[in-house]
Parts: sequence; structure tokens; C-alpha cells
Amino acid sequence: MFTCGFNKKILIALLVLWLPLLAEHGPAAGGEPGSLKWKVETHGTVLSSPVVTPGGAILLGSNDEHLYAVGQDGSVQWKYKTGFWVQSTPLRSDDGSIFVGCWDHYLYVFEPDHTLKWKFRTIGKQPIISSPAIDDDGTVYFGGYDNYIYAVGKNGKLKWRFKTEFKVSSSPAIGRHKTIYIGSWDGHLYAIGPDGQLLWTFKTGYWIQSSPAIGIDGTVYVGSWDHHLYAVGNDGVLKWQYKTGNVISSSPVIDKNGAIYVGSWDHHLYALTNDGQLMWRFKTQDKILSSPSLGQDTVYVGSEDHHLYAIAFDGQEKWRFKTAAGISSSPAIGVDGTVYVGSRDHCLYAISSKSSGYQAQSPWPGFRFNRGNGNF
Repeated sequence: MFTCGFNKKILIALLVLWLPLLAEHGPAAGGEPGSLKWKVETHGTVLSSPVVTPGGAILLGSNDEHLYAVGQDGSVQWKYKTGFWVQSTPLRSDDGSIFVGCWDHYLYVFEPDHTLKWKFRTIGKQPIISSPAIDDDGTVYFGGYDNYIYAVGKNGKLKWRFKTEFKVSSSPAIGRHKTIYIGSWDGHLYAIGPDGQLLWTFKTGYWIQSSPAIGIDGTVYVGSWDHHLYAVGNDGVLKWQYKTGNVISSSPVIDKNGAIYVGSWDHHLYALTNDGQLMWRFKTQDKILSSPSLGQDTVYVGSEDHHLYAIAFDGQEKWRFKTAAGISSSPAIGVDGTVYVGSRDHCLYAISSKSSGYQAQSPWPGFRFNRGNGNF
């Protein structure tokens, strides 16, 4: 028989070997804010932003040509093979249908049981990077690389299309009276009625890839490659503009007090008052393409320096989490405070946080936080 002393030595040796594995994969992992709960590896770059459904599943696309649904425990519940990269962020409607665009020129729509309902091909047979938005009657809106903005009925039939002068990768925001706001690489912010008629345009100095956010008073906020964040009234008249040090392709978010947060290629996350005054800026080590998300007391944002940052509302860093590559994906927040984000290292990460879900009473606390995007 082994002696008690020898058994103790064996037990200690086994614990030394097993504890690192348990820390990464086990149920006790991810207790402290900023620690890993789990990660799921796809076989391609993840530029799509995750969406948390009311049932807790996490939806996202990958450049491995699949749409994924991942459970809260990190298990892949299902995945669907498309014809090319999926960089569009999925949308889940109130009836459980799932919408996502693809580089294969199609908008895919799935039943709640994840079987394909229908798919719609862009007229110009160009990629769909834009993430869809849906209105109360089930019409879905999105942009295409063929220069068009599309409105497609819930039966999969084209209702109308609106031509811009260049590609559309910005994602639409639906405002009052079902007005659709969306940017184009032609440098314009467009306001389009639900019937497809142009209401107004606002011209910036360069491409718009940023997606608009809408404040409580109807102000539309959008970034441009001309280095500026713009605040435009719902009548198309400029309220103010704020210049950063480089391109803004990040999409702005708005907190419950009306402050606006947006990232820039100058490596900074900016916090601005609702009249365009700088409150603070937080520096990372590389470009910020990711759009921020607002928790109860924390701003989360990814950087091309490979980190997800958690920043207090006074601009001080709370923690950071490192992945193996840049983060262009925008973080999503689960009701339990788990933060989900994709990385160019091909993985979806679930990271612990003490924040419990998105900030309450905020008009626009995360990327694509519009009607029907599955984050409510």
C-alpha cells in the first residue's frame, strides 16, 4: 500500500497538472471580472459582432463561412454553412427568426428552429457586410456593396431599393416614423422614408462605414473617415461635429445621460457630452474599429492591440482581456454580465464581468441596438 505521505505528494502533483486546465475550461473558470469563462474556436476570422438572444444563445458569423449559435456553456448548438464569409452581425426578430448578410450576395433568413426560411440576393450580386434592421411590419433593411439600400418584405420579396453613389457597409438605424438612417461610402448620411423616398442627405468629408445611433431627442450620431463624429438633427441639419485624430469606422453608443462614446483609428475611445464637448479619452495601443457597449457601470470596447477593455465611466481602466489577435468585433453583454466578443484569432470569447447586462434607460447602449436586433 502507498503511505499517506506518498498519496499526498501524488495528489499535489496531479493538482499542479490539472488546475491550469480547469482554469481555462472548467465550471469554476471566469469568476473574477476580466477572466475567461470559455472560448469557442471557429475556422476563420471573426469580424461579426455577437448577439445574445432572449434565450441566452449567442449568434455570430465567421469567415469560415458559417453562422453559429453558441450556448451559455460554450457549446455549439448549431451552425449553418453559407456560400462565403459572414461578417454581418445577425439580427433576431421578435418571432425568433434570424437574419444575417453574407459575402455570397445573399441575405439569409432562418426559422426559429434554425432551418432556412428564405434568402434574398442583391441585385448587383455584391457582398452584404451591413447588418440588417427590421421594423414593426417585418420589413428588413440593409445595405449592399452594389451601392444600394434594400427593403425586403417578410415574404422575401423586394419592396424597394435606393441607389447611393458607392458601397454601403454601414448598418441601418430605424428612427421615429420608421425613418431609416444609414451611411454610404459616398460620404453621405441618408434619411429614407419607409416607402423608399429620400427625406434628406447630410454630406461628410469622406466615406461613412460607421453605423448611426439615435438619441432620445432624435439626434442621429455617425462617424466618418474624415475623422469626425457628427451629430445631425432629424431634419438633416448639423448640430455639432467633433474631430478625432484619425478615421472613425466605429459606431457610436449613447448612455442614459446622453453622453456619446466612439472609437477612432487614433487608438482612442472618446467620451463626449451631448453638446459635443470632450469628457475624456482613453488610449489603447492600436486602432479601435470595434464599437463600444455600455454595461451598468462600465464601457467595453475592443482594440486592434488584441485587447478587450473594461473602462469606468470616469475614463479609468478597470481591467483588460487579451486575445491572440485584433478585436474588430463589438462586444455583447449577457443578462448575467458575461461579455462576449469575437477576435481575428478565429475565436468567440466569454469573459466574466460584474456588470449585469446593458445599461438600463440608455437609448443606444450597444452596436446595432435597434428594434429587433435581439439585444433587448
